[in-house]
Amino acid sequence: KIVNQKSTIVITLPLTDNELAITGLAKKKIVFDNKTDYLYFKVTKENRLLLGSGITIIPKSAEINPHPPHLEQIKDLIKKIFPYLKLELEYAWSGNFGVTKDYHPLIEFKGNVTSIAGAGSQVLCFMAAKHVASKISAL
Repeated sequence: KIVNQKSTIVITLPLTDNELAITGLAKKKIVFDNKTDYLYFKVTKENRLLLGSGITIIPKSAEINPHPPHLEQIKDLIKKIFPYLKLELEYAWSGNFGVTKDYHPLIEFKGNVTSIAGAGSQVLCFMAAKHVASKISAL
C-alpha cells in the first residue's frame, strides 16, 4: 500500500560571497539528515540556499501550498543552523509523493508490463529503475 506524504522546499535569495563563505557550503555539497524528519539543504549554482523538510502523512484533500507546518519548521531550522545569517526566502512550495510503509519500492512484473510504485526518494527511484532495466534487458 502506498502512503501519501508531503515535503516542502524553500529557496533563499542569493547569498553574498561572504555569506556563502561562512556557511561552510562553498563546495556546494548536499547535507541530508533523516534521523528525526527528512531534512536536506544545499547551495544552488546561483548561490541560493535550498532547504527541504518534512515527511508528513496527509489526506489527499490537504492542498495548502506551501504546507504551513513544514514552512515554520524550515524557518526554525534556518535560525538554528545559520543563526549568524539573515536569510530571506524567495520561493517555497510543497509537493506530494508516495512511499510504502517500509520505504521499499514496489516492483511488479506482469507479462510485458513492469510497474514501480512507492519509491518516494530519488535514490530509491534510481535503484529501482536500474533493477527493472537489468531485469528487462535479461529477457
